[in-house]
Amino acid sequence: MKKAQAGQELPLFTVFTPTYNRSATLTRLFRSINVQSFRDFEWLIVDDGSSDDTAAEVAKFAAIASFPLRYVWQPNGGKHTAINRGAALAAGKLFLTIDSDDELMPTALEIFNRAWSEIPIDRRSEFAGVTARCIDAGGKLVGAPAPHDVVDSDSARATFILGMTSERIGIIQTAILKKHPFPTHLPTKFIPEGRLWLELAQEYKTRFIEEPARVFHDHGEPRLSQLNRGMRAYGDYEYYRFALQNYVSWWPVIPKAVAKFAVGLRRAELHLDFRANRDGLSKLARAGLLAASPLAAGLYIRDMTRLHGRLGCAVAICRTILRGKTPRSIARAIATFVKKSADSRSILVYLEGEEVTVKSSDDSYEQILFAHRSRW
Repeated sequence: MKKAQAGQELPLFTVFTPTYNRSATLTRLFRSINVQSFRDFEWLIVDDGSSDDTAAEVAKFAAIASFPLRYVWQPNGGKHTAINRGAALAAGKLFLTIDSDDELMPTALEIFNRAWSEIPIDRRSEFAGVTARCIDAGGKLVGAPAPHDVVDSDSARATFILGMTSERIGIIQTAILKKHPFPTHLPTKFIPEGRLWLELAQEYKTRFIEEPARVFHDHGEPRLSQLNRGMRAYGDYEYYRFALQNYVSWWPVIPKAVAKFAVGLRRAELHLDFRANRDGLSKLARAGLLAASPLAAGLYIRDMTRLHGRLGCAVAICRTILRGKTPRSIARAIATFVKKSADSRSILVYLEGEEVTVKSSDDSYEQILFAHRSRW
């Protein structure tokens, strides 16, 4: 693939695209990058284990691109691992992530260059980067506007206090992203991008501007953030634990958001079938988790019922209400009743953080439903 030659000056921007089996939409993205009015950039693609013809498509782009283009393949590990890889490889000073099924406005890099240049040089170390608006395929701005045309705020305040929660796109200083990689210690392919922004908000501001720089395409297909609660449980656990641990003191200002952190963490713990160690959590955070438990249990039961019908509902009720409190004989009787009335043959659940299959035909699965829960 084309890349900057030895002795050439490094680009200002790395336009970064993580992709997975999206060869059908990459051509549209390439065309939008190829017509950028600002040309000081490279395009870096990290292919997160695609099995389609992504590599062949990118080779076609490289043959006609008038800018440096690099393509890297890695085993499927999730978007967050692809971003970590991209940050490590990026040559640009500023890092712009654009998904493989979206496209850039023709003046996107020009807009970001101007907005970044307008931040005084002696203040740029205070900023992680610049974030702009999005439009949909029909040209309509996505989401509600910011309170001003330019807002300098950390992303936590922008989200939870100013209500700036709509789809946006932003650049970030590559050096900062290298210092703050996504966590990779959990066995999951989904970590919410908001987890990174909450971490950066503790040290840096972001300049929010109202100009659109991205065309957001909603294909009606589930994005990572729309995965079911079981599939995304580890990612939700990581996000909500970090949020509660670091932002519970904002309770007087954003009580609903902090309550959501507590409910979200307990809900994820129920899906994962463990109660995490409370070390590092304040007394207020622990009290919030205790208060959130009934609602979290109700949401967990609803999740399981929607996903798996009566068998899912029974599994959830047994694990939240009866677990560790039911004699084996009664547990076996309940399990037998569930088996006879189940409308699913088997479901995949977590047992103390590990995936297991509960089969309605297995007479011994009451052990999964009723065994005492351990802690991490």
